[in-house]
Amino acid sequence: MPTGKRKRPNRIELYLSDDELTFLSTRMMEAGLNNRQEFLRIMALEGYIARFDFSELKETRRLIANACGNINQIARRTNETRSIYESDLITIRLAFNDMQKSVIDALAMVSKMQARSSIAQQMLDRKHDPKLIDKLAAILVNRE
Repeated sequence: MPTGKRKRPNRIELYLSDDELTFLSTRMMEAGLNNRQEFLRIMALEGYIARFDFSELKETRRLIANACGNINQIARRTNETRSIYESDLITIRLAFNDMQKSVIDALAMVSKMQARSSIAQQMLDRKHDPKLIDKLAAILVNRE
């Protein structure tokens, strides 16, 4: 097969049973990948695929957008009337408190994901060191 200007010109073929193909498809879905070639390449070269749930970060983004909208409306009203109301300051403070809590929660989640990813990579590098397996198990059990 002519390779032309392909980024990856080397081809490898793999034969699987029906059960193995079904299992492979299941693992691809679990990893959140639709491209079989990409999945196999990542697994062959890196040994694992880390998948993270960013739903909490999406909520943080929403809270920040809401707070910015509130602040913008208050700024416009303040510029028009040349005065600011105590209720406006309370609105800003409440929005800021919600946003701050969400950011702290999101940072904690990212920190846990980094720890899990780091320990998983160390496990691959050290060929299943039992101490690292215990650390990973402890992190996964304490996951919220």
